[in-house]
Formats: sequence, C-alpha cells, structure tokens
Amino acid sequence: MLPTGNYLLDSLSLPLRSAILAVARPCELELKTILVRAGKAPTSLVFLTSGMASLVVSMIDGGASEVGMLGRDDMTGSSTLIGPDVNHPQCIVQIPGQGLQVPRQLLYNLFTTSLEFQNKILEVVQRQLNISAQLSACNLRHEAEGRFARWLLTASDLIESPTLIMTQEFLSEMLGTRRTTISAIVQPLRAQGLISVTRGTVRILDRPGLKAAACECYEICRRSMHPEMLPAANTGWSLNHRAIPAA
Repeated sequence: MLPTGNYLLDSLSLPLRSAILAVARPCELELKTILVRAGKAPTSLVFLTSGMASLVVSMIDGGASEVGMLGRDDMTGSSTLIGPDVNHPQCIVQIPGQGLQVPRQLLYNLFTTSLEFQNKILEVVQRQLNISAQLSACNLRHEAEGRFARWLLTASDLIESPTLIMTQEFLSEMLGTRRTTISAIVQPLRAQGLISVTRGTVRILDRPGLKAAACECYEICRRSMHPEMLPAANTGWSLNHRAIPAA
C-alpha cells in the first residue's frame, strides 16, 4: 500500500489503515476553512497530508490565541474521540493544503475496539496537550520577536518548506500582538538576512540565525514532531523545496 502522506495514518498497521482509507475522501484545505468548530462535535475528522492548521481559542471580546499547530503528522479533532466534551479549540486552516476526510463515527468505533488505534490517538492527544501548555506559557512569558521566530520555524517544519504564505494580520492574530508590532519585528530580521518578505509571503533564508532569535519553545515543541518532518541540522529545508500555494 502506498504512503498517504500523513505520518500518523501511515504508521498504522495495514488492516487499520485499510479500514480508514476505505471510507476516506480526499479534500482541499482552503485558507481559513474551519475544520473543527469550538463547542460543536465534528462529524468528520481530517488527516492532513499537506498544509497547516491552527488550534485557536477565541474570547468573547473577539480576541483569539493560538494554542496548537497541526501538520501532516496529525489529525484534526483527535481529542473528540476520547469523550463527548465539546469544549475544544477551534481548528482553522492557516496554510492551504490537502487532507483525507474520515467520518468521526468510524474513527470512534476504531478507538473503542482497537488497542493499537487507541494508543496512537492517546499519544497524539498527549503531544497536543504538551504543546498547548508550552505555547500558553510562551504567549505569556516570551517577547514577541522570539515568538515570531518560533512560529515561522515551526510552520516551516510542519509544511516542510522555507516558504510560508501568510499576512501580517494573520500573524498578529496568532501571536496576540498588533500588526505594528509584527512590522517592527520583521524589519530587523530582514536587515539581518534571516528572512525575506514579499506581499503575503515570508521566506526563511538563514535558519540557524532565525533559530538563534527564537525562544526556547521552538526546540521544546519540535521534539514532539515526527522525525521525518524535521529538517537537517543547521541547513533546514532546501530553498528549492516545494512551497504550499495559496488558495
């Protein structure tokens, strides 16, 4: 059986993978698509095969904070398989890509009957909880420049490309800062040759230099990623590596 492109799905035994793929539907993950709504149990979950999604907690005043980032070593809504609680973060596509959509009921049935699948999902949920706790502390304790560098590096790892399609408005929302703060952070990083910025695109030029500017949370969170998603030491993803196109 050929790999699907999702490391979680491809790590399952052949019988489990076959059962899931028998009902899976390819789907386009377009920018800002809500894959899981807060306060509502999803009817289907998605194994990402490219692109990136954020776990976002929204406030009554309209503010929002990112508490997790999903790539192709993940699936959306994994915590919804554990129980009926619908008090989960919203999951939103932030970098367009593709995925495999699977009915939640089938995955729930597998979770309750297959020890292998149950263990895999519990590992995913534990990893996401650990990252969420780290990012919550990061948002509270670290300066915006370190968080900005951390976010760029993590997003680059998740999509396996040095080129990120995004806007300053989006970054300010995810980092909980003003757009003027993002502009002030970008200027010195560009001047140092760490990144290049064009309209709607950020490109990492000097990964080691950007790592030096990032807060400690980047290294802590990256240890949770699938080994094949991590770039070679110091060099990072090739500048010729594929970029994820905008929707």
